[in-house]
Amino acid sequence: MAKFKKKTINLNGNIYVAEKIIGKGQFGVIYLARSKQKEIRGKKIGKYVAIKEYFVSRFYDPALKANKCDHYWKREINNTKIQGKYGPTLLKYLDSGVIPYENRAEYYIVLSYIEGMPLSKWFSQFQANHQTFGKDEISYLTHSILIPLAKHLEFCHRRQLIHRDLSVENIFIDTSQKDLVRPVIMDWGASKLLKNADKDPQSKKYTAFMNKGTPPEIVVGARPMAGSDVYMFGHLMYFLLTGGKTARTPATKEDYVLKPYIDNPEIPKEYDFLVQKCTQYDLKDRFQDISMVIHALEQLDKKIPISNITHFGKSAPNPTIQSPQQMKNVTAASTPSNPFLDSSPIVKHTDAPIKSLKDTLSIPAVEGIRPNPISTNNVQIQPDLQYLKPFELCLSQKGFQFAQAFMTYFKNPGWMYLRQDTFQIYQEFLMEISAALSNKENLIRYEKIEKNAYFIGQIMGSLQDLQEIIKYFELVFQKAPSTKVIFLGNYLNNNSHDIETITLLLSFYCLHPKNVILLRGKNEVLHAMETKGFEKHLKLKFGAFSAEIKKLFLQIVQSLDLLCITEFNPNMKCLASSGGVPFDPSVPDEICILKTHLKELNQKTPSRKEMYSLMQSILWGEPNEFEDTVRSTGKGGFQFSWSYLSKFFKQNHIHYMFRSASEPLGNRVIWNLVNSLNSCAYLRNKQKWISKIIRVSERGISTLVIKDLQTYYTRDYL
Repeated sequence: MAKFKKKTINLNGNIYVAEKIIGKGQFGVIYLARSKQKEIRGKKIGKYVAIKEYFVSRFYDPALKANKCDHYWKREINNTKIQGKYGPTLLKYLDSGVIPYENRAEYYIVLSYIEGMPLSKWFSQFQANHQTFGKDEISYLTHSILIPLAKHLEFCHRRQLIHRDLSVENIFIDTSQKDLVRPVIMDWGASKLLKNADKDPQSKKYTAFMNKGTPPEIVVGARPMAGSDVYMFGHLMYFLLTGGKTARTPATKEDYVLKPYIDNPEIPKEYDFLVQKCTQYDLKDRFQDISMVIHALEQLDKKIPISNITHFGKSAPNPTIQSPQQMKNVTAASTPSNPFLDSSPIVKHTDAPIKSLKDTLSIPAVEGIRPNPISTNNVQIQPDLQYLKPFELCLSQKGFQFAQAFMTYFKNPGWMYLRQDTFQIYQEFLMEISAALSNKENLIRYEKIEKNAYFIGQIMGSLQDLQEIIKYFELVFQKAPSTKVIFLGNYLNNNSHDIETITLLLSFYCLHPKNVILLRGKNEVLHAMETKGFEKHLKLKFGAFSAEIKKLFLQIVQSLDLLCITEFNPNMKCLASSGGVPFDPSVPDEICILKTHLKELNQKTPSRKEMYSLMQSILWGEPNEFEDTVRSTGKGGFQFSWSYLSKFFKQNHIHYMFRSASEPLGNRVIWNLVNSLNSCAYLRNKQKWISKIIRVSERGISTLVIKDLQTYYTRDYL
């Protein structure tokens, strides 16, 4: 082999000297390079870096008669940056650049250099140093290799990043520190960011390829999911548990299911079941979330019986079953109808920490909270509002138990690192709420306020803000049980925890139905859920079951109130809305009288296309502060004027209005009669606005900043 000739690379004025080749693949080569600078973009770097150079000619597409190297180069840069935000990982993006020539160009990415060796080489040394391969060795590999890799994947999956090529060759072991082993996931060139798939036409084309341990959906070029990485992670477990063997080329569907016990009968069968569960042929039959695998590994390492581990339990693979076909033939009688509601805790000792939602289901009900039915028939409605029938929420004991479980679970500051039961527990809980709301007739709510009422603006998927709000009101309800809390809609947006946010909010509502009112916003409709990240998060979390969960969420949000009228006294009635007031832009001079338009306003529909304009003008309405006109904006919005609002107030005996809006400073008063309110500080997990809530009492209207709620509680209630 010819001796490598040193190569000087100038990227954006940063000079690197490539000294040798340390890796080579089908689409590029990796150099070990010396950096001429000590820092890049203000960040200190080491003496050596790793530089990837692309084989540009390999990216030519004959069908398009174009080279797509630039597209893949940019994608790898972006995805490498995303995974690099995971603190423990050692692979960091440093620099990149293109060097143009007359007839070609050279593409480079500069990465942090990691001192160590590939997983296969490290594992060979590990085996040579261990004469036996028993439970101690498996425990070491679990804690040193498998769980750290799985937690890195969990971080990426929550950001919708799928690796797609988690082969043995792409795992590197850092050995720079004595007695410390740190695994690193390398080569993010094949990775996909799912949230870009619908926007980028090229991202819809999934390149088919096959390596050792590649799942079937990648082999055929289908859309990857989190379960695709789960399959490849199962292959990594298979590699370690069988002494370094890799999967054989599959000839049938059954061949995709890996069984390490056949190649190494000395391993505990529980680990064989775990690998089989991860490597099922169909996505829906695998673990839907890598956090499930983390939980199972942690529990097995504690020597907890497989019958007590969530997702195995009584529904675990039968030890006598040897093939996927036999597994399909197991009768339904061997599995409980709802394994999540088994009364026995996951870990059978009383002081066990909460590991999953199932743990919380065995916690006794909180004193002072009465399960259903909860009646509101004792509300005295004023004569001019007799047309508003009170709603009686009848949530079952099981639904109440689920709500309390979610509330307890999300109070744990480290909930996202704990085991999360996904599809079935969400499905059962949402079905209970949907059933409880199914007999609801009116979507206009009336509330008589005895003392205090609070108005909460848009949440936009900000779990941090919602947790602070709930923490505050759980204390307030103890001091002032008659307090009303009205959420003004728009609970969802492209925040990474929007599923958890709306689930926590629904749990809070179920536990305090006499106190909490939920309005529907423009983000709680079918189109918004499909385009603002919520559906993608559902697919990432629930995989093949996401459509069922989405359907249940839609059934619930279409039953939420559109408007809420709160009466403090006959001369102070407030209207709560997520956006605007009802009007028909085709007849702008006609004032909507709520009593005469109940049919249009009580329409339950998930889609905007099926809504009457009166309903649309509530969800997408906003004040027209510059023109005295009532109109449709032509971009899906509706604007109401001061003159229309004053007439609407007079006809419906209303005096003030609270609405949800994106107000950077938290709230803004319009025309002295409309308060636009924002209760979300975090957008896409970055602090962007000031978040506030409004308190209305006999003393007037006051504004509370969410980050200071505990101070207000001490001032007002202690």
